[in-house]
Amino acid sequence: MLRATVLAAALAAAGQAHAQATPPAFLLEPYVSATLTATDNSSFEQRGNASSDTILTTGAGFSVRARGAHTRIDGRFGFDATHYLQNTREDRVLPNGALGLNSELVDNWVYVDASLLSQQTSRDLLAARTDNTTTFNRITLTRYQVAPYVERDLSPTMKLQARTDQSWTRSSGEGATSETDAHVQRHLVRIEDKPHPLGWSAEFSRDDTRYRDQDESALVEDTLRVTGSYLIAEQFQLGAVVGSERITTLDQRERSTLYGLDAAWRPDPRTDLSTRVERRSFGTGWEGRFAHRTPFYAFNIGFSRQPTTYAQTLGTGGRGGNIAQLLDAMLTTRYPDPNERARLVADLIARQGLPASLGEPLSIVSSGAQLSRAINASVVFNGTRHTLSFSFFSENIEALQLDDDSVLAPSRDRTKQRGLAAEFNRRLTPLTSLALLARFARTETQTVVQQGDSREKQFSATISTTLGPSTTASAGLRRQSIKSTTAGDADETALVAGIHHRF
Repeated sequence: MLRATVLAAALAAAGQAHAQATPPAFLLEPYVSATLTATDNSSFEQRGNASSDTILTTGAGFSVRARGAHTRIDGRFGFDATHYLQNTREDRVLPNGALGLNSELVDNWVYVDASLLSQQTSRDLLAARTDNTTTFNRITLTRYQVAPYVERDLSPTMKLQARTDQSWTRSSGEGATSETDAHVQRHLVRIEDKPHPLGWSAEFSRDDTRYRDQDESALVEDTLRVTGSYLIAEQFQLGAVVGSERITTLDQRERSTLYGLDAAWRPDPRTDLSTRVERRSFGTGWEGRFAHRTPFYAFNIGFSRQPTTYAQTLGTGGRGGNIAQLLDAMLTTRYPDPNERARLVADLIARQGLPASLGEPLSIVSSGAQLSRAINASVVFNGTRHTLSFSFFSENIEALQLDDDSVLAPSRDRTKQRGLAAEFNRRLTPLTSLALLARFARTETQTVVQQGDSREKQFSATISTTLGPSTTASAGLRRQSIKSTTAGDADETALVAGIHHRF
């Protein structure tokens, strides 16, 4: 009881300035940042060939939250300029961030979503993974998306949805090629009658990915599903799924019947379990999620096996340990307003130097159809003066093939990624925090252009301090090493100091 009281008081004090007034309808926060990194291996060369350098990374951008009668805008976007003082690598300016818009065009009928996403990924899967303080082994993936849709409650239990998503993905930077630039379309029509205790739903979806340098679509999925559901208890729902699907890629086509089960368990507002298992043309497919939250900890687990392309998964989230999302879940009961809660989470992350994410699998940039089998799990414990976070991911990507072992992609490319991360943050004083981070990753790949594996370790210790209401400074030590069968063995030690100011 004492621990709960103390934590509640600490969180209330952190959000007091926000909670005393109604959140503004429009909030724009420009920011600037500067980071100085002294590294003994700026290009992660093999041992004996390393070149030291001092890297200056300056950033500028903005965070925006806007709420109107029919429109919402959220996001953060900016640019990082990296300058190598000893000229061991080429200077670059890289975009990063995500912006999203939702607008209600016709009351309770017609809506539109739009978004802009820009993120960095590794060009070479078997070379060292780096952060935004260096340009080594990085390419930029940018996605533009627009999605008009219709959503309407036809009765207290019946709902209609019709949606079309259009997205364009572009890659840029050293090593990027236009053949992976893609146009992705997704169309969905769905009608659902919620169980009381019997219910049903019917949906038709079409997913189409086409790359710039291909005459035919890399992957087209046409799927029809009909689900019958029964509410066994107030918290438990079980359903049977039947339907048909057609998969088309590279001038080949496979039509099959699908069938399976889905289930949902929601014993209380803090616990959510949902899963679906189906027999499909490529074998057994599944997807599911389990999440639970309390005021002191939150965790989620996701798992899936499904056909996809890299362009479809870009920016979908849920592939790694999202610390901001878990902190938001813990504060849901205490701060029910999502806009207010988002700002409080941002303040906690900035003040204590917490990472927004502990890491996720790298995007496998490929122009082929893929079969993805993935699992990710993350948990955050939040105490009066400390935060402890863990994250794990495992993802297998291979060429999509049918149940009879015929291949729907040009090769049997396979890539396996595993990752584990842990971060401990301790508030030393009301204004100063210490963060200890450990990350481990292993990648194994077998493709027509590359075969091998790599094992990577990273450790860091960082002290962050608040200089003012909107200014945070940090200083720390980083040690990173990699053993790669293609890039060779390399290690790096770096001193990193930075400052971040929000206007």
